[in-house]
Amino acid sequence: MPVERAATVVKLESDRLWLRMEGCCSQCSGCAGRCDLTRALRSRAGEGSETEVIELPRSMASEACRADQQVMLVVEEAALRVEAWWAYGVPSLGLLAGATLAALWLDPTHRWLNEAVLACSVLGTLVALRISKRHSGRALLRALSVLEPRQ
Repeated sequence: MPVERAATVVKLESDRLWLRMEGCCSQCSGCAGRCDLTRALRSRAGEGSETEVIELPRSMASEACRADQQVMLVVEEAALRVEAWWAYGVPSLGLLAGATLAALWLDPTHRWLNEAVLACSVLGTLVALRISKRHSGRALLRALSVLEPRQ
């Protein structure tokens, strides 16, 4: 089931579209309108702004889109699972890979084994986080569409 969120078109340009997010996602109950969907799309709101405004390529919306129009942002669940994998799965694998490499590299009776496993776990997690950040948001952008609301 796709996740939907209401938005209002704030500004249009030939190649860009700005949307102000309204309310909560259709599947959320605890985000109070500040969901990871918009955070992953790199929110463009100012520091003190109370509304979330995101910038998207104009190609995601229909040609009939106009300023102050109500629209729905729709993203498929599969894209959210891919994003969760990049955000949580990859760093967890980095942690496990770092710890495993240190344990295999050193003799089990080594005096600094625990410290080496800890250091390699941290290093593996940091490397994996860097990789994960690079891929963050890509699946959402590919699966996102801007539709006119259903009547």
